[in-house]
Amino acid sequence: MNKKLLSGLFLLLMLLSIWRLLFHVQVQTDITGFMPKAQTESQSLLLHQLENGAAARLWILVLSKASVKELATASKTIAQQAAASPLVAQVWNGQQGLSSPLQTLLFDYRYLLSDRITTDSYSVQGLRGMFERLLLLLRSPLSTFSKSMASRDPGAESIHILEALQGQGQQLQLREGVWFSKASKQAVLLLQSSMSGTDLDAQQQLYDQLQDGFRQYKSTTTSDAMQLDLGGVPVISLQTRAQIRDTSQKLSVAATAFMLLFMLVVYRNPRKVLLTALPLLSGVLVGVSLVSWWFGSIHGITLAFGVILLGVAVDYPVHVFSHQQAGERLSQTVKRIRSTLILGVLSSVLGFSAMLWTDFTGLSQLGLFAVSGLLMAAWVSISILPLWVGTDQQPLRWSWELPTPRMGILGIVALVSGIVLTSALVIENRDIWSKDIQALSPVPEQSKRLDQQLRVLVGAADPGMVLLVMADSEQELLEKQEQILPQVQQAVKMGYLQGADFASAILPSIKRQQLRQSWIPPRPQLEQYLMQALQGLPFKPQSFQAFVADLQHSRELPPLSPADLGGSPLKMRLQNLMLPLDEGFVGVVPLRGVAQPSLLRAWLEADDRKDLWLLNIPEATSELVDDFRQAIVSKLLLALTLIGLLVLIWLRDLGRWIGVMLPVVLSMMVAVIAVLLSGVGLNLFHLVSLLLVAGIGLDYALFFSRPADDEQDWRHTQQALLVCVLSTVVVFVMLAFSAIPVLRAIGMTVAVGITSAFLLSWLIAGRKIAAGNKNMDIR
Repeated sequence: MNKKLLSGLFLLLMLLSIWRLLFHVQVQTDITGFMPKAQTESQSLLLHQLENGAAARLWILVLSKASVKELATASKTIAQQAAASPLVAQVWNGQQGLSSPLQTLLFDYRYLLSDRITTDSYSVQGLRGMFERLLLLLRSPLSTFSKSMASRDPGAESIHILEALQGQGQQLQLREGVWFSKASKQAVLLLQSSMSGTDLDAQQQLYDQLQDGFRQYKSTTTSDAMQLDLGGVPVISLQTRAQIRDTSQKLSVAATAFMLLFMLVVYRNPRKVLLTALPLLSGVLVGVSLVSWWFGSIHGITLAFGVILLGVAVDYPVHVFSHQQAGERLSQTVKRIRSTLILGVLSSVLGFSAMLWTDFTGLSQLGLFAVSGLLMAAWVSISILPLWVGTDQQPLRWSWELPTPRMGILGIVALVSGIVLTSALVIENRDIWSKDIQALSPVPEQSKRLDQQLRVLVGAADPGMVLLVMADSEQELLEKQEQILPQVQQAVKMGYLQGADFASAILPSIKRQQLRQSWIPPRPQLEQYLMQALQGLPFKPQSFQAFVADLQHSRELPPLSPADLGGSPLKMRLQNLMLPLDEGFVGVVPLRGVAQPSLLRAWLEADDRKDLWLLNIPEATSELVDDFRQAIVSKLLLALTLIGLLVLIWLRDLGRWIGVMLPVVLSMMVAVIAVLLSGVGLNLFHLVSLLLVAGIGLDYALFFSRPADDEQDWRHTQQALLVCVLSTVVVFVMLAFSAIPVLRAIGMTVAVGITSAFLLSWLIAGRKIAAGNKNMDIR
């Protein structure tokens, strides 16, 4: 192809990539991008809970270090500010938190909604018990129950409904009209964001609003020590994003600075150093652009993978420049090593292609990023650099070279046997796989502990366990929940859990409402029961005419349905607890304070109901990851097999093929041993790392085994490989000390693996070349 045409094509690709990067790339940072796609209905529900469930949108605000009165005032002010924000769906801080129209609606329907209404509630005995309780309530000096309210709602059913709708407030005490911890040292608010838990930009806006509102309020008071702590899944997600961004930026700067300095020391030519960085930068630009175009966005961890390419793609120009001899044009150098270089590139691409067809969006992005980035870097190294670099007048100089390995067949057998035996001993009688998906979270343990403490304080629903109820319609779902509610209440009494949040507790089924209507006696009969119930009590029957009228009105009300709640926060809560499926609905019942998971499961499953099951989210997540891991392991084995076949077909030399593949396989085993000896189990990202080890190790083995033209060519090969391994190891050691577990797993595995690959390739693959150099009859 014409030189100008090639250069023009390269510049066009760069301009398009930069344009895409500047104006269209969106960075995604939630860890769910590295969760697999759901394969079953239950897995779909699981992922929905992780991303959009009530727990994923719950904020916990705790005010402390001030007097009770000051904390209460701050709580009311912040709650008022939050309720006015379109980013907030609901606020709970001990006050009602419901709009006036909604309160009026609930008051009108109180006798159809209250779970305290039974078939005996309006009998003479039931009414008398209600009036006796009312008398005690009115005589209490702490009572705020007005006489006007008593005449319409003597049983205080409206208050009972509002208290139930306030969620988990029963775990706290009410002081100054707001929630406080039992020790009265902390005021507590709960918020539910109106946006999806995965919309971190909206969650960040809410975080900033809350912090700004608190700072503004604090500036108007004398309580300088007052403190606001935030907890909940959104806060953890925001901390995760911040950690990923901060770490990625620091790693990118540190790795870039090291690579530039190292290459400057090696080549002592600034122009050559910049040209060495060109394939890498072009690979990163094309990779980011292609991933963001195909997936619509790019994950922060995928973007950080560009740092990893510093240790891989930079090998291509290093090989090209390091093999160039004095007086030789770069195009001639490329021609001598092109076959070996292309084989290494194709092998790496083939390995990473296994990630393209995974159910992890994040891993698919990593695969596409790696494949496109490496191909671009290789193309620039082989086709573009020779256009811009002619004869080298300052070839690479090295003051020393590797000694010739002295390993015979017995030595190689002993080495292989030792690594295999060590692997067997390390793996024996232990589960080598990590099942804790939370271990991948970069959030500091201190933040996790604070979040857990805040959850315990407010008794918030444990996002770890939910009860799932299947039904064909909304009303059938509500009816089924009403059937199992007594069973769950019994489990609470038995100490299996602290509580549960049912949709039917917010809105009873139409059948249940109609049943409660049927329990209300006709007006003449009700008035007769009322007269008998009030005998001997200091109440006048005519004082409760409004109560009688409201009951008669309740008999004629059309039952309340979810559609009647409009766009109220109560409707949003119902939508979180009643999820539509392709065929029917599922009720999600978050469980609080589960103390005996195994006993609770056995007890609930005793009825052998097919439409009800207990979902332990951590366990289910582990099972989901286990299923995916089995699939990806098989894909990786297939990829390695294809790589082996490709190398065999390309080399057409069984002896050399063994010398090339053996160091690669052994280095992967050494990397696994290192991970297991570090005390952690293998996770999916260790498997990804093994692909890197295989790709880089294959590159080393191929060049060590490449027939050299002469002694000088052999020295250049050694020098190139030394530069490659030193630069790559340092970059991955940086990753190994990262605060992000995903990058730390990749960094440690690859650093150990490629060091082993270099040494093993030198010992096994390089011995033939070293021996052949003596008489140069190596072809």
